[in-house]
Amino acid sequence: MGNSWTYTNYFVEPIDPNEPPPPAPPPPGPQKVEFTFTIIGTEEIDGHTYYKFDDYFSIFLPVPGEDIRVTVGREVLFRHDLIADRVLMYRGLVDDKIRYDFTGNEWYDQPLGWCRIRQVGIVCDVPAGEFSDCINFQFGESYSHPGEYAYGEYLAPGVGTIKYVNRSSTFVLQSYTIVPEPAIQAMVDLEPDVFEVKVGAHKKPKNTRKPKGEFLRAFIELPADISVADVNAATVNLCLNDTTLAAAESPLIVDNILDVLFRLDLENVGAILSLEVIKVKVDECKIEVTTTAAPSQPIDLIEFTVSGDLLYPGSFTGTDAVRVMLGKDDKHEYEEGDDD
Repeated sequence: MGNSWTYTNYFVEPIDPNEPPPPAPPPPGPQKVEFTFTIIGTEEIDGHTYYKFDDYFSIFLPVPGEDIRVTVGREVLFRHDLIADRVLMYRGLVDDKIRYDFTGNEWYDQPLGWCRIRQVGIVCDVPAGEFSDCINFQFGESYSHPGEYAYGEYLAPGVGTIKYVNRSSTFVLQSYTIVPEPAIQAMVDLEPDVFEVKVGAHKKPKNTRKPKGEFLRAFIELPADISVADVNAATVNLCLNDTTLAAAESPLIVDNILDVLFRLDLENVGAILSLEVIKVKVDECKIEVTTTAAPSQPIDLIEFTVSGDLLYPGSFTGTDAVRVMLGKDDKHEYEEGDDD
């Protein structure tokens, strides 16, 4: 909440020849118009969360004899339909209107007529900056004359509309403010939750087979009103002091709890303990770590952070601690005794 976008209307003919030119020269005199759209809150309707804009671009049908350049809607409600990958606009008693469909399908809606994606992956340069991977939506405001009142919008990922072109104007994004959503606090349970550190002799492996993978398991639980199915599992990471140690593997959802694995190898376990690690083995209750030397400083608890993004704007974070214990390597002690 609090995101805002400021646009400037220069009343100029679009440069792109594929976009509809204005039907007549712009009127004389200063034509620059600036206005700002702001998200002022959210509203729950029929189990869906809508973002409320104070103003937004509103579609209109030209009226002969009236010099209407653009209209704006008041307190416009939008929501992102994750399953269908589209943005819907609330319009009261009837079904939500499709504003943007990101699947590439063409759709129809009154009074728009036809709507479609015309280009993807394009670069668009506006006063607010240069944006890549933009999507160009094209809309036709008449069923009988689909090209007569066509207009277009350019959307940039993570920003929104950066350019809006109608029959007589070109609105461009002048500046914008995106307020990061605070991360949702998650409950995280790491298993095993004990590192047992032993000092051992560095020996050459008996064969060159790829070692079996060893993993730290994490159970992630979000607040009751958020489904873990909305977590983008590809973004879930295990971190220590802002350093990413491993990415989540093998995600599984059971009873609204996300169960993931984080691979433990010699490098990331060594980074965790600040030691040279020569072996890592995980059993049900502990992570056995063999090092070339004992820690120079006592280690008690190590706190890890598990975080990731949601499929819609938002993220989560949670922490859990793993205890470090110093164990004994009996075989190593025996070999030292023989030398005596």
